[in-house]
Amino acid sequence: MKKMIALFWAFILIFSLCACNNSHNDKTDFPTTISYAGSGKNAEILGNALNAEKLNDENPEKLPIYKFDTLSDLEKFKDDFTGINGLDMGSGLIPSFNDATKQYDADFFDQNTLVLVCVDATSGSYRFGLKDITIEGNYFCVHIEETANPEILTHDLESWFITVAVPDSIVENCTEFDADLVADKAHILDR
Repeated sequence: MKKMIALFWAFILIFSLCACNNSHNDKTDFPTTISYAGSGKNAEILGNALNAEKLNDENPEKLPIYKFDTLSDLEKFKDDFTGINGLDMGSGLIPSFNDATKQYDADFFDQNTLVLVCVDATSGSYRFGLKDITIEGNYFCVHIEETANPEILTHDLESWFITVAVPDSIVENCTEFDADLVADKAHILDR
């Protein structure tokens, strides 16, 4: 009888661990970089995102998301947006997008996918980072949070790229990609 109860609890534990596998709340699981994306918002960044249909005034918390499966995908993004956002410009201690993505080579993309989220903020004083990632079936969502809430703000419009390295095994069955800001939505720009 004790063996049956032990097996039952072992089964329940294994089942519950499998069920929880879809929510990745430990952000250390995903190497993340923050880079400067230029001043102000860019309609082309919004329009070409994987979740472009959700980026409107009715969903102000939604953020544009991109997915790069190969080094060629990343290079194409850089080519497409070189003249639009300052991909070679940093901002203070925040590196440029090109500097932040130098580390990703063909070997990286053999087993990983790079996900990019763009945050347009009402001030360059705000900083953002990865809160967590949710995966439900074929749905993959990156949740971004504000990491600094300064008392004194600059009066400029700034954008930030947040790149997240995700193992291919996690995203291989995902077909719908989304991103949102879970902090104070007053800090992001209207679309």
